[in-house]
Amino acid sequence: MIKKLLLIAVSAALSTAAHADAYSPWTPGDESSELTFRFSAQQADDFYAGDKKVPLSAVAGAGADLSQDGYTLDYSYGISDQLALDLRVGYTSSDFVRTPGLAPNGGLSGVQDSRIGLRYNLTGAQDDLPTITFGLAWLIAGNYDTGALPAVGDGESGIEVSVLVGQAFDSGFLLSGGYSRRQYNGNVPDENAFNIGAGYAFNDVFSAGLFYQNVRGNGNLDIGAPGFSPARFPEVDEDFSLWGVGGSFSLNDAWSLGLDYGRKISGRNTAKSDFYSLSATYLF
Repeated sequence: MIKKLLLIAVSAALSTAAHADAYSPWTPGDESSELTFRFSAQQADDFYAGDKKVPLSAVAGAGADLSQDGYTLDYSYGISDQLALDLRVGYTSSDFVRTPGLAPNGGLSGVQDSRIGLRYNLTGAQDDLPTITFGLAWLIAGNYDTGALPAVGDGESGIEVSVLVGQAFDSGFLLSGGYSRRQYNGNVPDENAFNIGAGYAFNDVFSAGLFYQNVRGNGNLDIGAPGFSPARFPEVDEDFSLWGVGGSFSLNDAWSLGLDYGRKISGRNTAKSDFYSLSATYLF
């Protein structure tokens, strides 16, 4: 139980649901469950129109910034020692000033995109081998308005396939990485996402880590470019890179708390945001 708790605690410190959709390569044990509630917040003063960074105040007035809060519930169930079922639901709201062309109605809100997936741990519980896990998920469009800069999603369903790799060492050091391919319905561009992370469990209570994510869309439309008007935000080519740091505190064998901070460091057709995430995980 302690080793399982450490893996979950450290891996929780390597990613945030606000940006990183890839799940952990480590699956729950047979008939075991993990339930995580996460609050996340993002804030941006600049955005990328194409690859050009533009202050939001330049298009929406002095002091304008874009903020977004999300409340997410993740549940994972071990169908067997190697196969897991994953569910994700949540609600998101954004805040922004009314701006013609970018945000005619100001901030937006709604039920965010949901996710139903399966993960299969190919290598099982062999401690001397890296953990290799394959995932397949259905992405279900939420209930919200699109066509504006502060929209909380692109409004289309799709599928995601992923391969996740991790290695936990007896010293408490942990490495993980993953690749995900997301394909959407309609005119929303497909995405390729890469994640890497490293963490260390200082003891059976506290762990910390670093993570990096790179997401690349396959579109060819830029914000403000010819053909963009009227606002075709779901169709733009959104790319970004981000880094982050996180920590996790285990209260006991059942409960742990996590805190993440990160920042987008480059992008295309996306807000240049800082983000924070606070999570609580329950094992049963």
